[in-house]
Amino acid sequence: MPRIQAASVAENRDLRRMALVSAAGDLHRIGGDAAVTMSAAAVAAGISRPAAYEYFHSSAELLGELVDRQAERWTSMVALAMTEAGDVADIVRVFVRTSLRAVAEDAPRKGLTGEQISRLHQGPARELSYALASAGVVEPTLAARLVTGAVVAIARTHDQDEDCVPSVTEFLLTGLAGLSAAQSPP
Repeated sequence: MPRIQAASVAENRDLRRMALVSAAGDLHRIGGDAAVTMSAAAVAAGISRPAAYEYFHSSAELLGELVDRQAERWTSMVALAMTEAGDVADIVRVFVRTSLRAVAEDAPRKGLTGEQISRLHQGPARELSYALASAGVVEPTLAARLVTGAVVAIARTHDQDEDCVPSVTEFLLTGLAGLSAAQSPP
C-alpha cells in the first residue's frame, strides 16, 4: 500500500485529486482539450493510472472538474474587478476585459457539454448582474446574459486580445441602451 503524504488519508486523497486537476490544467494549456487524458494526467500528477481512476472515472469527468475550478477562478476575477468599476460603461468594459483574460488563460473550449458551459458562465454572469443592478440597469439579469453571451461568442471566434475591448464595449452599451429604452414606459 502506498504511503500517504499528508496528515490523514482524507487529506492525502484531496492532495492527489488536486494534483490531477492541476495536471489537467497544465496539459490543457499546452495541448488543449485533447491533451487531457487520464493517462497523461496521472503521469503528470505522479500517480498510477489505476489510482487516477479512483478519483475520476474518465477524462471527461476530469475535464468537468477543471471547468468547475476555472469557473470559480473566473467568478473571483470578475467579482474583484467589479469592485473597481463605476458606471455601466466601466462595468461592461471591466467585465469584457476580465472575462477575455480568464478565457484566454485557461478555459477549455471544446468538448464541453451544455451543462459544463452553463456552469462555466453562471458565476461571472451573476457577478455582472449584481454590478449592473447596483448601477441602476433596468433588467440586470437579462443584460448580464446578453453581455456574457457576447463575450463567449468573441472568445470562440477571435483571439482574446484586448484590442477588441473598446469596440465590443461600445457595441454592448448600445445594446443595453436599447434594452433600457424598450423597458421604459412611453
